[in-house]
Amino acid sequence: AGAPPPAPQYYNLFGQVEGGKNMIKPLPTPPWYSVYLQWLLPCSWSSFDDPEAENWSKEDVAAACATSPWYSKIAGPAPAGAAFFNPRCQLSDSSGGACGPRVSRAFLNETEFLYADAKQKMYDGGTSGLSAGTVPACTAWPVQLYACDGKPCFEDAFPANLWRDIKDRKTVVLGVHPTYFYECLNLFQNNDQLHDMTSPSWNCEEADDPSRKTACAAVPRNATSVARKIWRGKDGAGQMDFTRSRVWAKDLKTGADWVDTIDSIRHRMNKFVRRTDVEAYPTGRLWKFYSQYRWLPQKMAAGMGYSLLAIFAIMFGFFFAGVPASRGPAPARAARAAWTVFLVCVAIAITIVLFVALMGLAELLLNCFTAVTVIMALGISVEFLAHTAYEHLRCEGTREERAFHATWTYVGPIVDGAITSFLGFLALAFSYYEYIQLYYFQLYSIILACGLVVGIVLFPAMLATVGAE
Repeated sequence: AGAPPPAPQYYNLFGQVEGGKNMIKPLPTPPWYSVYLQWLLPCSWSSFDDPEAENWSKEDVAAACATSPWYSKIAGPAPAGAAFFNPRCQLSDSSGGACGPRVSRAFLNETEFLYADAKQKMYDGGTSGLSAGTVPACTAWPVQLYACDGKPCFEDAFPANLWRDIKDRKTVVLGVHPTYFYECLNLFQNNDQLHDMTSPSWNCEEADDPSRKTACAAVPRNATSVARKIWRGKDGAGQMDFTRSRVWAKDLKTGADWVDTIDSIRHRMNKFVRRTDVEAYPTGRLWKFYSQYRWLPQKMAAGMGYSLLAIFAIMFGFFFAGVPASRGPAPARAARAAWTVFLVCVAIAITIVLFVALMGLAELLLNCFTAVTVIMALGISVEFLAHTAYEHLRCEGTREERAFHATWTYVGPIVDGAITSFLGFLALAFSYYEYIQLYYFQLYSIILACGLVVGIVLFPAMLATVGAE
């Protein structure tokens, strides 16, 4: 915001986010607070006692700020005073020059600003070149200059080592006096239009009932009556309840890039939240989409695990009940039923592994929709396996004879079921939306193909080789 380059501002949320992987530095659209601070910079053409100052160019004003004894006294040796130059005060600005110093309705006194008395004396001396000896309240200065109740206002807001650097002027951090922060912010949003580009999404007081809130964008801007006022709770004495600022990233070409960036930003924001107790979180449309990959593999694995357990329990109940009592005592029948159901679950797992592998070959990406389909495929796989397994367990003969009999008995119904299922979703192949064609028709076709291969080729071989005796 025009200040000298500061040291890494690790106490600052946006400083932390910008330090993350893939983050653009500087941000192409600055956070609203940066725009706010620029609007509050104190030095403009109206600061100087020159009848022609109104017609000065930006370069002329910046040069005057750089050499001013007053602004150099605050910022350091010339041309450091140029750091306080406010381009938003130029009459050619979008707001017509209605910047903070020019719309301020209050002034800082010596108990609020350490150099307020010094400016007045400098002005009274007649050689300062300034147009006034007062310090407008709606201006941004190095934070160590502000006093509240006889002590520095921001001393407890920074880590001790950073505050020492700020006091020693090794690091420049600009801020607004806390007493006037919201008064100036209300003037800012009623006079300035640039901040709308930063989408701060503030809540404002309703015109008819200040205890209720509404979107600030819904309140017409009025610089005279200050119509837009930040909502600070029903009593009007709290803090703003919500604000938003955009961040920008680059070179995000793959899902892994997004996940890495999400992790990087969340890590930095969590550090900021722990340090400041400010509730902050990242969000966005693509953010919400790619965040699923932080938990999707684990959730999908858990879903498949629970599904297999449910399949095992239900099938075991049916299989055990269906084995004739003449086949031996209950424990032996239960063991054979449990082993057969276990083989079914192994075959289901093989079907799913094959299905996911073919998804990769078809370049169908894993997301929340395909994850549901993968879990659903477990249930569909049962239809290709359960009947053959039950017939193998129920009929008589050797392991190989029963496997042949079960396969021969149910290969027709299995193929018939696959064909009718295919006809049931064939219409999806003609959808106008390519996503439907790929992630529904093509995906379901792969499920049927995998189920047929495992159900009539691999699973009979398993039953003939390691099936229950």
